[in-house]
Amino acid sequence: MRPTRFLPLTFALFICSTARSSTADKIDGFAKLAAGDTLQMRFTSGGCFHFYTYDLTFTRTNASVTAVELEWVNSKAAYRDARKREIGKLELSETDLTGLDTLLTFYRTNMAARCTTRNKIRISQMRLGKVIAAEEFEDASCKAQTVKEILTIPLLVRRLPHSP
Repeated sequence: MRPTRFLPLTFALFICSTARSSTADKIDGFAKLAAGDTLQMRFTSGGCFHFYTYDLTFTRTNASVTAVELEWVNSKAAYRDARKREIGKLELSETDLTGLDTLLTFYRTNMAARCTTRNKIRISQMRLGKVIAAEEFEDASCKAQTVKEILTIPLLVRRLPHSP
């Protein structure tokens, strides 16, 4: 029997096993976050007339927001953090948690890309100082703010007393 006959089957089994294991990497979400766990998010939005980055840390009861100023490093052809400034904390209601979970569902399923604004989201679930799950999204649909049940990151940040 020729070994090449098993290559398609081996490849298919590999794809199925990696697809299954990637779901284990999904964070629990905001409302289901275990006591003691935190969600750490880097949210970057850039468009025709804006560019900003926030680092957010979520627990089941609050969110802290830090504004991040990025600078371009030519030698690495990438941005790096130049300065960070904590801009505040917010208490989160059950409605907020549900709105953030709806945002997460939107990012997981949205495939549209017809907008000049791009939001990049990297979110990690932390337990005892270690990452136990992580996800990354890029949204160029401009649709998140049109869904009534979604709490977007810009809306959350605007609730801070001294929002940028």
